[in-house]
Amino acid sequence: MLEKGRLFFKKYERYISPVTLVTGFILDSIMLRRIDVLFSNVVFISYLLISALSILLLNVHQSRETEKRSEIFNIVLIFLLQFCIGGLFSASFLFYSKSGAVIASWPFLLMIIIYVIGNEILRKNYILLGFQISVFFTALFSYLIFFLPVIFGKMGDSMFLLSV
Repeated sequence: MLEKGRLFFKKYERYISPVTLVTGFILDSIMLRRIDVLFSNVVFISYLLISALSILLLNVHQSRETEKRSEIFNIVLIFLLQFCIGGLFSASFLFYSKSGAVIASWPFLLMIIIYVIGNEILRKNYILLGFQISVFFTALFSYLIFFLPVIFGKMGDSMFLLSV
């Protein structure tokens, strides 16, 4: 059974990644309406927690010096990480595009578009801890930029700096 799963992932890896990314984007566009709704924040925080846990488990699992490393476990964790990070970026994209003028948020929108394209090109980088942490930090930062003003009820430079 595990061998069939491993062969399936190896054979269709190229197609699974974009499908998980597009699926996450579609689900987010259907489910998430506003950043000040509890459900939206539960989804965001779930993505953050699952991403953080995936990074932790992936790197703990890879650091073990055993011969019986489960390749399928690594593949599943990488796809789970990609799905959650993709969900975070797509949700951020939705909120950025809905909440303000494109002229003001174009750098972030461009960064998300580059991420979506790079997700396919740089797929092998998902095994590098530095890459995982930098992508996770960017997703966390994009969430906090929206979330903290909702919590504190004000906007401005201080909220941006607190997000950082």
